[in-house]
Amino acid sequence: MDREPPQGILAGKVALVTGATSGLGRHFARVLARAGARVVATGRRADALASLGEEVARDGGRCHGVSMEVTDPASVQAGFDEAAALAG
Repeated sequence: MDREPPQGILAGKVALVTGATSGLGRHFARVLARAGARVVATGRRADALASLGEEVARDGGRCHGVSMEVTDPASVQAGFDEAAALAG
């Protein structure tokens, strides 16, 4: 079932969250999505990004997972390119 995106203080905004596969990053990605932002969640673990995306979607939000290693400049650039393509 498709849900309308949440309308909130961040409706129409895009938020990029690094380290979103666990802990505070995961928490903030969920909070931002609940506030209406389209979230681009980044991290190293594709499985954890996929589960976060599913969790956010169940709550009616939008979350795109992008694999990224923040200590690798090439990975960061590729991640930003992918994020821009996904979320504008």
